[in-house]
Amino acid sequence: MKLNLLPMRARPFRHSAVGFGLLANHLDPDLTRSWIEPALSHRGVREDAARFLRSIDPQELLAVTGRLSQHDVPVRIVWGMADRSFTPQLGRRLQQAFRDAEFIEVPDARTFVQLDAPEVLAEQIAGFAD
Repeated sequence: MKLNLLPMRARPFRHSAVGFGLLANHLDPDLTRSWIEPALSHRGVREDAARFLRSIDPQELLAVTGRLSQHDVPVRIVWGMADRSFTPQLGRRLQQAFRDAEFIEVPDARTFVQLDAPEVLAEQIAGFAD
C-alpha cells in the first residue's frame, strides 16, 4: 500500500487524472496532501485501509443496492454534472434506486461538490433539513 501511495507525494501526480484530478475542478495542494499523509506516515493507517479494502464483498454491495428502495424517507442527491468519474447517469440510477429521491444538478461541479460548489451544497443541506 505504501508503495502505491508514494507517487501521491508529488502534487502533479496527486492532481492528475490518476490521482484526485478528476474529482474536483480546483484542488488545494495542502488539502490533498493531508488526505494521503496519514497513510504515508502511519503503518497502522495503511494496515487498516488494506484490511478494509480486502473485506469489501461485491455481492454485499449489490445486496445493499437492492435494499435502497426500502428506504421510506425523502432523499436529496446533490450531484456534480461535470463529473467524469461518477457520471450524472450514475447519479440518476442512484435516484431511481430510492422510493422518494430528488436529484439536484450542480453545473460545473465534479465528484467533490463540497469543494467545487460549497455554497450550493450548504444551501441544499439547509433546505432539505427544513
